[in-house]
Amino acid sequence: MSDDTGPRVSPESAPLDPPLPPQELSAFARLARGLATAATLDDLLTVMAHEVLGSLALERVAIYLVDPHSRRCRVAVAFGSGDGPFPGAEVPVGEGRVGRVAASGVPVLVSGEPREASPPGDATAPSALTVPITSDDQVLGVIASAHRRAGFFTARHLEVFTAVARVAAPRLNVERLLAEMTRQKEFYEQVLDVLPAQIGVLSPSGVFEYVNPAAIADPEVRRWIVGKTNADYGARRGLPMEVVARRVARQEEAARTGRPVELDESLRTRDGQLRCYYRYIAPIVDADGTVRHLVSGGYDVTELRAL
Repeated sequence: MSDDTGPRVSPESAPLDPPLPPQELSAFARLARGLATAATLDDLLTVMAHEVLGSLALERVAIYLVDPHSRRCRVAVAFGSGDGPFPGAEVPVGEGRVGRVAASGVPVLVSGEPREASPPGDATAPSALTVPITSDDQVLGVIASAHRRAGFFTARHLEVFTAVARVAAPRLNVERLLAEMTRQKEFYEQVLDVLPAQIGVLSPSGVFEYVNPAAIADPEVRRWIVGKTNADYGARRGLPMEVVARRVARQEEAARTGRPVELDESLRTRDGQLRCYYRYIAPIVDADGTVRHLVSGGYDVTELRAL
């Protein structure tokens, strides 16, 4: 499905089909249920390929997802018989029919002379239809199909493929945004992980969302503390109650005022050494003044205090 053969046919010049038949209406009803009930993106794509597009007597159809970072289109799900792309296969954006549709966002309907030797879905098949799945002018995926019979695809197929793409686009866009948020979260956590300063991120109510290795060296404890509070950590660590109470009070002040606060602490380590720490708590504030997170930082300043 990656190379063009045969002349392109504009939607206006393709033969028109009769009104939407009952099986297509039923397929769109299944798509609507799939959008509401699919637990994962793979579930939704499977519904699109097997239950919706599979009702159109296609020889083969594949749904590609476009990765904007690698600039590649990857087959997420494929349906039908014969040779053709299989899940996991990739096409660079801009190359072949699928790649060019991913780059341009313009659907392509291809027709040509019959080639009886061409297997279903083969790139040399004379009849093919490739439609982008777009949201906010960004191509999120591509639906591609090919057929051995010349002139198989019509304006009706283009309408149905486009409608399926339009209905599925919002869900794909949500998945894209979630993936981007996860990617950004992982990036910033990797940066914070290598900082020598003790860093923690908390909710405005004081629940830990992240702690870096400089703050808590034990990876098991770092995993444990997510979703816990300073009171929980103080109880586990055996910290003096007054130290915990002061931390909580300063966190609440930062969350209430939206302004950074500072505090000094003197604590004994597990081996009994007395260490001094400078700590700060900086709120992350939205444009409307709402505090979304608290960033807690700290340094061991024992040697500096001794000067």
